Amino acid sequence: MFRSRLMETCWLLSWFLIGSGALPSLRAETWSDVSGKFRIEAKYVAVEGKAVVLEKTDGSVIKVPISRLSTESRAEAKRLYEQQIASEKNATKPESKPAMAAETATPAAQSRFAFPESGSLQQTVNFIQAEIKNGHPEVLWYALPAEVREVFDSPEFRQQFAETTADAQPMMDAMKQIATMVSKLLKDQQQFILNSQMLAAASPQGKMLLTMAYDPIAGFISQVALMSTDLEKLKSVSLTEYFDDYGPKIGRHVKQLLDMAPPQVTEQLFSNIQVTQTDPNNAVLTISSKDGTMQRTEMVRYQGRWISVGMSDWLTQHSGNLKEEILQGLSQANANPEMAKDKTTKVQMNSMAGFLLGFSESALKPLIEAKTQAEFDAAVMRVSMVAAMMTSGGLPNGN
Repeated sequence: MFRSRLMETCWLLSWFLIGSGALPSLRAETWSDVSGKFRIEAKYVAVEGKAVVLEKTDGSVIKVPISRLSTESRAEAKRLYEQQIASEKNATKPESKPAMAAETATPAAQSRFAFPESGSLQQTVNFIQAEIKNGHPEVLWYALPAEVREVFDSPEFRQQFAETTADAQPMMDAMKQIATMVSKLLKDQQQFILNSQMLAAASPQGKMLLTMAYDPIAGFISQVALMSTDLEKLKSVSLTEYFDDYGPKIGRHVKQLLDMAPPQVTEQLFSNIQVTQTDPNNAVLTISSKDGTMQRTEMVRYQGRWISVGMSDWLTQHSGNLKEEILQGLSQANANPEMAKDKTTKVQMNSMAGFLLGFSESALKPLIEAKTQAEFDAAVMRVSMVAAMMTSGGLPNGN
């Protein structure tokens, strides 16, 4: 249950409610949160790090993360902060300045994409599609609200995630080596691949198109393979850095392929998503598949992003302790009996890591090391024969 919700969180989510308190300035201001559900009268006091300090009408002082404020309240906080700094300079006071300048007093996970935070779901879908077409698939990561990205970027989450996936490390290491070999094969043996007997039956036009698209196809395959097997990198970098690194590398090849394709082909790729806006803060997202089935998801605006209604309910339930809830859930999932069965399966899978790596090396090395077209074609034939035997007879000690 938790794991399924966590997976949805990773791709759709957000959380936040400024729940318990009201916000406050040297004269009372009206402050609002990103959802528009909460408004309070409070006085601005200062900016400290990533939070604005406010004095409520009852005299109590609170700190509110800037990321939780609405666009208007963020702008007001910045204006008052700059006004405060200017006043201090004019008065030539010797006191030290606040910790962060106004332009840097924003969350570390702030989106570098100009999402239409006040727009409809259709505007958001259009924006995401445009960024993907422009070579930035990492926009999907930034489609999550800032608070959620901050949780998944945290060292605590990445450490817990590393512990949860530690059992699969041997398999991941093997797959990474295989991905590296595939990348080298695609890069070094382009001409042998294009002139191989495998493509002998292709039409002249088909072969010409493949030749034109070879580089972006090979680059896309290589980068996706490397990204999917490089999760160990998350021990030293945040998820934001991870996606910022691999996103443009993959996106460059995606953009090249889309630019080569006829406009009608590109349009067809994105035409399976339909949006029905029911009111400014609610909509329905429908995704159709080739087999005619349709997946319908109710969506709601949440912290300047659109997420599923079910997930927004879950996030609201755990507002204020999202990180603790996720870390606890990972820990419990790793310890429960069902996970123990999964671990047994992982051990069995990892026992196959050596076999898969050995088979891949024996299959790929002759292709990589081939010096002539004849050597390459002979290596392809051997791989095809072995693959056919394995398909019919099953893997060793397997099925």
